[in-house]
Amino acid sequence: MSDLLDEQGLGDYIDAHYRNRGDHLFRMERLPWYDVPSQNADRQAFLAGRAPDWDRKQQWLDVLADDARNGLVSQRVRVFSARLNDDELMSCHYGYPFTGRYEDVRVLRAGEHPQVQQLELDHDYWVIQPVGGPVSVLRMHYTAGGAFEGASVVSPGDQEPYLSEKQIAWKYAEPFAQWWARHPELHRSLAA
Repeated sequence: MSDLLDEQGLGDYIDAHYRNRGDHLFRMERLPWYDVPSQNADRQAFLAGRAPDWDRKQQWLDVLADDARNGLVSQRVRVFSARLNDDELMSCHYGYPFTGRYEDVRVLRAGEHPQVQQLELDHDYWVIQPVGGPVSVLRMHYTAGGAFEGASVVSPGDQEPYLSEKQIAWKYAEPFAQWWARHPELHRSLAA
């Protein structure tokens, strides 16, 4: 897997293909656990009932806000486990309520949304659909523990399963805010 894009290479690739008004960026997140250093610190704060590092998080929110102001369209589907783990719950408290201001975040939950069974791929990916340009698909690679290993560009001839699954997922996924409001049993009181 030496030809994988690292984190910087992935960001550069997305920036090169997702930059003009009307360009679409779609993210499929299906791992139950992401081992990301900055998120690990947030998870510890979450488990202790404390707030995350809002200064660090605000930097990313500013990027998303700029993209939205410039007419770029960001969409995300998160596939949740039937019983949400701490990483998934942290995303519900510290992530999607804030990123959802600038990107359309939707949820498919095992045991709640039967369409989860229609999803055939077993990994995360990005789909970039620029206005007036070819579609790009990036397959994400993670360790068994959820640590990012890299991303690979999917050749045009192998994109169909991704584009088909994206269409199904987007059609049936429930908007995060609506889903979250229906599940007060998952809400935790957190320090400001």
